[in-house]
Amino acid sequence: MVYTIDPGLHTLFKTLRVTYGSIWDPYARDSLGHSIRQTEWEVHHRLFRLDNTLWDLGLTYTLSSDKSKKKKTTTKGTEQERKDISDYYDYYVDFDIPWSLT
Repeated sequence: MVYTIDPGLHTLFKTLRVTYGSIWDPYARDSLGHSIRQTEWEVHHRLFRLDNTLWDLGLTYTLSSDKSKKKKTTTKGTEQERKDISDYYDYYVDFDIPWSLT
Protein backbone atom coordinates (compact mmCIF):
# COMPACT_ATOMS: atom_id res chain seq x y z
CA MET A 1 0.00 0.00 0.00
CA VAL A 2 1.41 3.38 -1.01
CA TYR A 3 0.00 6.69 0.17
CA THR A 4 -0.09 9.63 -2.20
CA ILE A 5 -0.41 13.23 -1.17
CA ASP A 6 -2.35 15.10 -3.82
CA PRO A 7 -0.40 17.94 -5.38
CA GLY A 8 -0.92 21.31 -3.78
CA LEU A 9 -1.30 24.22 -6.16
CA HIS A 10 -0.07 27.63 -5.09
CA THR A 11 0.14 30.81 -7.13
CA LEU A 12 2.87 33.33 -6.37
CA PHE A 13 3.24 36.84 -7.76
CA LYS A 14 0.04 36.44 -9.88
CA THR A 15 2.03 34.69 -12.62
CA LEU A 16 4.16 31.95 -11.01
CA ARG A 17 2.44 28.64 -10.23
CA VAL A 18 4.06 26.03 -7.97
CA THR A 19 2.70 22.49 -7.63
CA TYR A 20 4.03 19.90 -5.16
CA GLY A 21 3.13 16.25 -4.67
CA SER A 22 4.71 13.29 -2.88
CA ILE A 23 4.40 9.52 -2.47
CA TRP A 24 4.97 7.87 0.92
CA ASP A 25 5.42 4.11 1.39
CA PRO A 26 4.79 2.35 4.75
CA TYR A 27 7.00 -0.62 3.77
CA ALA A 28 10.78 -0.74 4.16
CA ARG A 29 13.34 -1.56 1.48
CA ASP A 30 16.46 -3.69 1.62
CA SER A 31 20.00 -2.54 0.72
CA LEU A 32 19.28 -3.18 -2.99
CA GLY A 33 16.14 -1.02 -2.94
CA HIS A 34 13.61 -3.87 -3.12
CA SER A 35 10.47 -3.77 -0.96
CA ILE A 36 10.53 -6.19 1.94
CA ARG A 37 7.71 -7.64 4.02
CA GLN A 38 8.42 -5.40 6.99
CA THR A 39 6.93 -2.07 7.74
CA GLU A 40 8.99 1.08 7.93
CA TRP A 41 8.12 1.24 11.63
CA GLU A 42 9.56 -2.23 12.32
CA VAL A 43 12.86 -1.41 10.61
CA HIS A 44 13.46 2.34 11.16
CA HIS A 45 10.83 3.34 13.76
CA ARG A 46 9.03 5.78 11.49
CA LEU A 47 5.57 5.53 9.93
CA PHE A 48 6.39 6.15 6.27
CA ARG A 49 9.31 6.37 3.87
CA LEU A 50 9.36 9.18 1.30
CA ASP A 51 9.33 7.36 -2.03
CA ASN A 52 8.95 10.12 -4.61
CA THR A 53 8.25 13.84 -4.96
CA LEU A 54 6.96 15.99 -7.78
CA TRP A 55 7.66 19.68 -8.24
CA ASP A 56 6.15 21.64 -11.10
CA LEU A 57 6.75 25.32 -11.80
CA GLY A 58 4.71 27.28 -14.31
CA LEU A 59 4.94 30.87 -15.45
CA THR A 60 2.39 32.87 -17.38
CA TYR A 61 3.23 36.34 -18.60
CA THR A 62 0.82 38.54 -20.53
CA LEU A 63 1.92 41.64 -22.37
CA SER A 64 -0.31 44.18 -24.00
CA SER A 65 0.40 47.69 -25.13
CA ASP A 66 -1.33 50.72 -23.65
CA LYS A 67 -2.93 51.33 -27.04
CA SER A 68 -4.81 48.01 -26.97
CA LYS A 69 -6.33 48.85 -23.57
CA LYS A 70 -7.96 51.94 -25.01
CA LYS A 71 -10.80 51.91 -27.48
CA LYS A 72 -9.39 51.54 -30.98
CA THR A 73 -10.22 54.48 -33.12
CA THR A 74 -7.83 55.66 -35.77
CA THR A 75 -7.73 58.65 -38.02
CA LYS A 76 -4.44 57.70 -39.67
CA GLY A 77 -4.39 57.06 -43.40
CA THR A 78 -6.86 57.99 -46.09
CA GLU A 79 -10.50 56.96 -46.10
CA GLN A 80 -9.73 54.27 -48.71
CA GLU A 81 -6.82 52.87 -46.62
CA ARG A 82 -9.00 52.64 -43.50
CA LYS A 83 -11.72 50.92 -45.55
CA ASP A 84 -9.19 48.43 -46.98
CA ILE A 85 -7.94 47.59 -43.48
CA SER A 86 -11.50 47.15 -42.27
CA ASP A 87 -12.53 45.00 -45.25
CA TYR A 88 -9.33 42.91 -45.44
CA TYR A 89 -8.32 42.78 -41.79
CA ASP A 90 -6.70 39.31 -42.08
CA TYR A 91 -4.09 40.66 -44.51
CA TYR A 92 -2.77 43.28 -42.08
CA VAL A 93 -0.63 42.87 -38.95
CA ASP A 94 -1.94 44.50 -35.79
CA PHE A 95 1.04 44.92 -33.46
CA ASP A 96 -1.20 46.13 -30.64
CA ILE A 97 -2.88 42.75 -30.08
CA PRO A 98 -2.00 41.49 -26.56
CA TRP A 99 -0.06 38.23 -26.27
CA SER A 100 0.90 35.83 -23.52
CA LEU A 101 3.83 33.54 -22.82
CA THR A 102 3.27 30.35 -20.82
